[in-house]
Amino acid sequence: MGLVLIWVANLSVALALWFVEPPMPVRIADSSDLGPVVDAVFREQGLRKETIRVRTEEFGNGASRTIHTVQVPPAWPKTRFHIHLADSLRQLGIRTYGVVEFPDRHLRIHILHNGKVVRSVALVTDPKML
Repeated sequence: MGLVLIWVANLSVALALWFVEPPMPVRIADSSDLGPVVDAVFREQGLRKETIRVRTEEFGNGASRTIHTVQVPPAWPKTRFHIHLADSLRQLGIRTYGVVEFPDRHLRIHILHNGKVVRSVALVTDPKML
């Protein structure tokens, strides 16, 4: 009896996979749409607004980049934050890469849209936040 139930369950899953269309991937058309996504990841990771400073850097060629500087305690899991941010953005077709700055071990995460860095998140260790 148990074997028949397993067989029916497997057949049901196979039929569902065969007939249900996969969802279309969501893509971001403009890099300005990234702000709410990044802010949502900050909230999900428990980062308070008062620890985040946002500025926009303008370049001579007309390009700009938004930089989020976040003060975090020394033991705060920066790599885990990067993984969560990268996973959230990957679903939207956006890539990231991180650079650790020594000796302070600050983590700078660059967010790429269409091959260009359009945002950066700098996780800065603040020993006063213990």
